[in-house]
Amino acid sequence: MMGEHGIQSWCSISEGRVMLNGQLLHEAPSPDFREVMRSTYKALGIEHAKFHKMDPLSKLAFLTAEVILGEAKRAGSFSEKTALVFANHSSCIDSDRKYQQSLDDPGNEWPSPAVFV
Repeated sequence: MMGEHGIQSWCSISEGRVMLNGQLLHEAPSPDFREVMRSTYKALGIEHAKFHKMDPLSKLAFLTAEVILGEAKRAGSFSEKTALVFANHSSCIDSDRKYQQSLDDPGNEWPSPAVFV
């Protein structure tokens, strides 16, 4: 907590653990990314029709936002002016790998536009 305009709460999703302000919120049965996303989604009780169709980076951002905004609502600190800042150590490596795979595909001269959607 850094005051009225500073960091109010933070979330970390890493190695199968979802941490909220340094406290364990959820631990997935496996550190596999897909399993972490699936079990966190279920544990949070979220119902979003398009979640399972999202790319991995979108799922990660969505769940992180749900954790942070849910905490802000419970704490009574949610505001229309609430801002979220996302950071990770590998940027969009998942999309980069898919882009490279689409380039490496024999007979494919152009990367798939679906990689960027």
